[in-house]
Amino acid sequence: MGMYEIEYLVPDELRNYMIQKFTLQPLVENAIFHGIEPSGRYGKIIIEAELDKADLVISVTDDGVGMDDSEIAHVFERKKHSKTDMTGVGVRNIDERIKLLYGSGYGLSFESEKGVYTKAVVRIKAEQCTEF
Repeated sequence: MGMYEIEYLVPDELRNYMIQKFTLQPLVENAIFHGIEPSGRYGKIIIEAELDKADLVISVTDDGVGMDDSEIAHVFERKKHSKTDMTGVGVRNIDERIKLLYGSGYGLSFESEKGVYTKAVVRIKAEQCTEF
């Protein structure tokens, strides 16, 4: 719909590293629907990947409405939602799946500044795919 553009900053040498299915999709959707769309202006999403020692760190950043600390904390709350209110379900699911697979030192975190940006950061063990 011409409301946003996506930029990929993933070095070629990292393109054969593995990540669980449906990890990034909800984060990109959140960037669109909760970040850029409410801003009412054209936006940009940047997907980046880098190695940090033995970890793969992937981030999804949007230049939308941003969040304050209390809004970030709300994303991880474990309260019961109505059938129509899906707030935070995808985010908690991603974080829990990563922690189950890799341990408590891994998972999902957020950085944000209200009115400026939101960055979702996925930290997993770096594992290369040996089969193509």
